[in-house]
Amino acid sequence: MLALRLSFYLAVCMLEVVHGSGCPIMITPSRIVVQYGSRFHADCSSCVNGSCKETKWETPTGSKETLNNSNNGINKTRWNVDHATEWDIKPMCYEDTNADCCTVLAFTLYKPPDNVSISFVNHTGPLLEGHQYNLQCRVQNVRPIQNLAVTFYKGDTILDSVQSRSSENTTVTETFTSFSFNSSRGDDGVQYWCEAKLNLGQQGPPPVTMSERLTTTVYFKPKTVQGSTLDPISITVGEPFQLNCTAHSNPRPAYSWTGPDNTTVGNGSDFSVQSAGFEHKGLYICAARNSQGSATVKFNVDVGGVFNVFNLSASEAHPFLILQTWSSFLVRHAPTLIVHSAVGF
Repeated sequence: MLALRLSFYLAVCMLEVVHGSGCPIMITPSRIVVQYGSRFHADCSSCVNGSCKETKWETPTGSKETLNNSNNGINKTRWNVDHATEWDIKPMCYEDTNADCCTVLAFTLYKPPDNVSISFVNHTGPLLEGHQYNLQCRVQNVRPIQNLAVTFYKGDTILDSVQSRSSENTTVTETFTSFSFNSSRGDDGVQYWCEAKLNLGQQGPPPVTMSERLTTTVYFKPKTVQGSTLDPISITVGEPFQLNCTAHSNPRPAYSWTGPDNTTVGNGSDFSVQSAGFEHKGLYICAARNSQGSATVKFNVDVGGVFNVFNLSASEAHPFLILQTWSSFLVRHAPTLIVHSAVGF
């Protein structure tokens, strides 16, 4: 019977609202947006020039009380609800002596999500540079779903926004998917997250529920800090030298160095020699490798010598002056010494 009576009064009241009968009924607040399970109240009065008529509420829940104000003579009827749980109701207030004079309270009950989570679609573990991915945001047990919008973030930058297209009139769990994007090495360590927002009009800020932050790991191949140089790197015999091929990658790279005789001479980001000899002259190739690829750097090292002429004193007269390189390497390995005849001894 109550439901039938409510339907009748509501139909009559909606007609009166449409045709505009000049009914002085006023409800405060004019619109209520309340979270599921919360407490609220609304006041109804019908007054003209200080003269007020008794009003009543037609609602499926809550209690009613009359408030009398002796100062201004305005009487109000208050509707109290201690625990809002009724969905899709249309609370109505009307004059006790004229049921055609009525107003329906704009009422919205909402339930924020129990949980909001973010993940990648059909993917777990590290991302790979240059590959395409989608984010998904799962919103659990929310209502009304028609008012829900989901926003995806990369750090503080908005990536995408999606509005629910569901028309279900119940508590819903829904998963939203972002547009596709390609990962890059610059995304390593970036945090992705999403927020679910119920857009319920202008009655205060919209309820927002955020997901946890998803910190990503991106695997990418090595990229060396320094490029190859085929211009000779001039080194003097006996001096030290160092070559560097530091590379950035994830996972960290393994290094290997190949020397002029095509043998492995090192396995770090640096290759160094404390005292250069002619045997160190030639092409050095550094390779940095990981599971995603490799990068190489080439260095062309040129080792030059210093020549001295040793003069023998007259007391140590000798028929020859021997011109030899300062390099002990030449003394050990040169097949021939350049010999000049001495003159004037």
